[in-house]
Amino acid sequence: MPLTTPILLFFGIVMLTIVLSISNKVRLDIAAILVMSLLGWAHLIPDAQIFSGFASTAVISVACIMIISTAMDKTGLTRMLANKINHLAGPSESRLIVLIGLMAGICAGAIRNSGAAALLLPVTTRLSWRTGIPSYRLLMPMAFCALLGSAITMMGSSPLLMLNDLLPTSNTDENSVALERFSLFAPLPIGLTLVLVGILYFLGPARRLLPTANQRPVGRDDISYFTNTYGVEGDLHEVTIPANASCINNTLKAIEKQLPKSLHVVALKTYDRVSIPPLRTSLLTESSTFALLGPRAAAELFCQEQSLTLQPRLQVFDDSLHAMQTGLSEIVIPPSSSLVGKPLRTLHLRRTQGIQVLAIHRGKKVRHRGELRKVIIKPGDTLCAFCRWHNLDELAQEPDFVVVTSDYPHDNLRPKKLPYALCFLAIALLLMFVGHMHTAMALLIGAMGMIATGVLTIDEAYQAINWPTICVLAGLIPLGVAAHTTGAAAWLAEQISALTGTWSDMNLRLIFAVLATLLCLVISNIGATVILVPIAINVAMVMGTDPRVLALTIALCASNSFILPTHQVNLLITGPGNYTVKDFLRTGSAMTVLFIAIVVVMAPWCVQLSSN
Repeated sequence: MPLTTPILLFFGIVMLTIVLSISNKVRLDIAAILVMSLLGWAHLIPDAQIFSGFASTAVISVACIMIISTAMDKTGLTRMLANKINHLAGPSESRLIVLIGLMAGICAGAIRNSGAAALLLPVTTRLSWRTGIPSYRLLMPMAFCALLGSAITMMGSSPLLMLNDLLPTSNTDENSVALERFSLFAPLPIGLTLVLVGILYFLGPARRLLPTANQRPVGRDDISYFTNTYGVEGDLHEVTIPANASCINNTLKAIEKQLPKSLHVVALKTYDRVSIPPLRTSLLTESSTFALLGPRAAAELFCQEQSLTLQPRLQVFDDSLHAMQTGLSEIVIPPSSSLVGKPLRTLHLRRTQGIQVLAIHRGKKVRHRGELRKVIIKPGDTLCAFCRWHNLDELAQEPDFVVVTSDYPHDNLRPKKLPYALCFLAIALLLMFVGHMHTAMALLIGAMGMIATGVLTIDEAYQAINWPTICVLAGLIPLGVAAHTTGAAAWLAEQISALTGTWSDMNLRLIFAVLATLLCLVISNIGATVILVPIAINVAMVMGTDPRVLALTIALCASNSFILPTHQVNLLITGPGNYTVKDFLRTGSAMTVLFIAIVVVMAPWCVQLSSN
């Protein structure tokens, strides 16, 4: 088969996709839409299929899973899970790893690995506070088991969700064949094996590889945790402004510039208006009173220097700064956040979100007030913030943030709706497994049932959908279509077949498993899947082996992301666990090899079982 111009254009767009993903200069969702546009502009796919990704059942399934995941969290399931696990495991690190690992694996099979990690991140952190076991000893086992558990069902990860959309019709030079779609629990034996091996791995050799004393200390309660981690003390002090104070008619910004980094103005009352948090542009008058967060000694020294009056206790703010109303919180920036790449000073989080960022933890460094305005937001940044609890509840619904703090008064949780949520989740699963209904339709019924019964409002459902992720899926799906329509998949299949010759089926699976593992580390797991699956199917057709086995191997190994913090799940725990690339390399290398070995050996058996 000759190397034609459309094939060369296809390879050029693939290389552009890889470069954009590695360089991180362009957001992945924008890059995906750009790729889709280029495919249409170059006429590499039919016009009717340019936007086919947005109508893909995989995209509908992902959106529904996001809604279902948010609905389950809205019922207070997070706190219930933490209480149950803590009751069963006690202070034992081994038992906690087993229970958290099992929970992460099971949840990942039901609500995708990224959803399971986001759900269990606050649970795991809360258990760390309660037991005194450092969070970095628990978060990596949780995240790895979520990645492993995504192989339990076909809706555990985006590559598996997309796989059936890539299967039905695959063209070769000689013929066109229809391939049988995978059932919901087709990869179940592989998923269960991976989760069990992962748990045993962290109970055995990996326990010596997990970070130890070089990591940040963790206290048993919130206040000591924030003091140890961020250097932020939780004592509140009330300050009044006398008539002769020099700060009168100045803005709050002028006061904050003179504060030591251990003190923060977290509330301001001028006349009858109380602002929590106060805006930096607020004007101070004789009637103003403000609240300082920090050590008493530092507050006394500051008030003495500025001729301000430090009250012996909270009076004006006694009710509004009560522990049931406000407090310190910890928030992680996920990789999909629209805030990534933006300067913190331009976000105006006090005004737009009602939170006051006191410090940011990134890597091994904590940045305080003097440095915050220069910070450019990066994935995995962990924010220490002061806010009202109802603002934190609202923030938890935003896709741009993952709220780690869970042990605070939740005003808008709906525990009475938990039976409805569990009922419609069970209905969705039964429709897929017993009713033989399409995954997307079954999940849509489950999601709409939760909305209809009030577990989630329609506005909350729209907010639950991570639109950048949807755009990545929809934008890259046409790339897989172009692999067929241009003949690139068939051409590559000929080249690979000529090189591999009489290699065994296991060697062929091993090659594609390694390729998928390496490719998912430099581009998205979705990109790795849509590029490799069409090629693998054509190779299998030429060599006379089962194309579904190779396709399943690739979709599974596209989540084999343990050695670098590039996957969304790993990025989510990097900040809270204070992990470095070295930690992932040290702990994830053996897990990567085990993952490949299990998938390569068990994939044919799983395909055979699903066909019977």
